[in-house]
Amino acid sequence: MVKKIPPKEIKNSEDFFKKAMDYLNNQNYQEAVENFRMASKQDSSNLKLHLLYARALGNLAQQGYTDKIYKDVTNRAAIAHEVYKVLSHCVELAPNDDEVRFLRASVGVNLPFFVNCLDEVTLDLTNLSKKGKTAKIQSEAKYYLKKAIEKKKVYDLAEKGFKEKSEAERKKLLSQFIPAEKFTKPEKPAGKCLQINLKLGYRDQIAPQTAVWIEDENKNYIATIYVSGFAAHVKEKQMNLPRWAENSKFKKIETVTGASINCGEHQFYWDFTNYNGEKFNSKKFIVKAEICHWPHVQYLNQSMQVDLNKNTEFYSNGDNYLIPELTAKVISN
Repeated sequence: MVKKIPPKEIKNSEDFFKKAMDYLNNQNYQEAVENFRMASKQDSSNLKLHLLYARALGNLAQQGYTDKIYKDVTNRAAIAHEVYKVLSHCVELAPNDDEVRFLRASVGVNLPFFVNCLDEVTLDLTNLSKKGKTAKIQSEAKYYLKKAIEKKKVYDLAEKGFKEKSEAERKKLLSQFIPAEKFTKPEKPAGKCLQINLKLGYRDQIAPQTAVWIEDENKNYIATIYVSGFAAHVKEKQMNLPRWAENSKFKKIETVTGASINCGEHQFYWDFTNYNGEKFNSKKFIVKAEICHWPHVQYLNQSMQVDLNKNTEFYSNGDNYLIPELTAKVISN
């Protein structure tokens, strides 16, 4: 445990740096960032300091959503801006260092669109892929350049789909959207369950906020099957998924909160219990899916009526390109 020392008790950049390293080594990334930030103000020409500062910011970002996002919904956006600013300062300090420039570019490719760095990192990666001082730099630059080009294609398609007014024309774009690399397919629960298949069509510049939940036939909340991390953590402060928020009241959502899902096919399972873990015995219920994209604000709330007295497989034709497919079937594991 590192004792937290109030900044006013620290006199110089070396003391801030030492405390930052102690926090970094003990994986207290928030405190590490704060101390690196103070050290940077007093020693802006120290390349090693700023590279470690960027590393601490990266580690902080990798921790995912925490309770801090509820207090400040812009927290993670601020981290993204800060890490690119720090890495750009590193490039200024070492303009001829390929490894430093590659570090900024490889991180920048994965930053959200609002950091507005894609053109700059694409140019850097293009140059490094051709003129990098080592074969390794050139090879890795080519890999990230491919990712940057794909990201630009996603941005362009997102804009094209948003501007298209005809649903028929939007559907023609579905085959062009690039599916995300990872699809949701959790482990099946034991015994009989409901397998829910959700296909997301449109892909925006960042992954959408999505929720899948169950209501009884009278539209009373039964259980959340999945909800995106941001919406789950900011709770009533978010306006992205209003139907889910109003209906669920955020009851027992911790175990079903996950990373945001994107364009492609996703699979979920419901074990026929409510949010309290109690058996739900009715044969009639509603499968709900809600999605909101940003920055191209596009929203959809879709429902699928289920009556197990009549069938064990169900299909909802949303007739749209946001959720082109929502199906469910009863299975036994």
